[in-house]
Amino acid sequence: MPLSLKHVNEDAAWPIPKLRFDVASIKPSVPGIKLVSELQPLPGGRISARNMSLNNLIGVAYRLKPFQITGGPSWLGSISYDIEAKPDNPAKAGAWQTMLPTLLADRFRLQFHRETKELPVYALVPAHKDGKPGPGLKLAKEASCADRNFPLRKRVAWAVLRWWERAREGFRSRDADRGVADVLSRVLDRPVLDKTGLTGKFDFEAQFAPTDGQAPDSPNPSLFAALQEQLGLTLEPQKGQVEIFVIGGAQKPTEN
Repeated sequence: MPLSLKHVNEDAAWPIPKLRFDVASIKPSVPGIKLVSELQPLPGGRISARNMSLNNLIGVAYRLKPFQITGGPSWLGSISYDIEAKPDNPAKAGAWQTMLPTLLADRFRLQFHRETKELPVYALVPAHKDGKPGPGLKLAKEASCADRNFPLRKRVAWAVLRWWERAREGFRSRDADRGVADVLSRVLDRPVLDKTGLTGKFDFEAQFAPTDGQAPDSPNPSLFAALQEQLGLTLEPQKGQVEIFVIGGAQKPTEN
């Protein structure tokens, strides 16, 4: 995922994180075992990651999607790691997001810069003239007692597992901070711009035939048809400016 400036992004727009993990164990994942890739934030600013490639870790650390990451050695996406990391003193919730980029600089010697390129994108727009959402897209309601009482660690783990299990043939979100466009950009591996005009938090759910084509006899509609029928939205191909994270160098970490 002592700090030297040459291992940090050359772009001054990316601040050098001030917090870091005091102890971090990084080991290659057991090969040949198909596991879900996941990173769990834990109390006190700790994290536990399983089967995460450096590309996965970069995406989490800098809130990037796969199509935004380019360059670097060939092993960035093929070698997975298990990580246990904790700060010297308990940190506030969310502090791990500041410390993870430092870990990548310290242990993976990550170097990068940013570029902006014009790439094919999709614009997510209402499918109907009146802008009415479909039955699968509703304003978020207050979380139930069961949701509020469910431990944060388990909620996060469930969300990660659910994403990897279902993304290729459906998705679901409750009280979403990030909307349908963000989810679709991951499913389609292409930027999706939210031009729906919808504001606020939403609950949304859609089921569609697998996007990888592995189940041609699926009873569900295609992704594009499901968006119109279930969410009342559609995708329009366009061109747009996309920020790209260009990796200039990285090293495999030593075990400890």
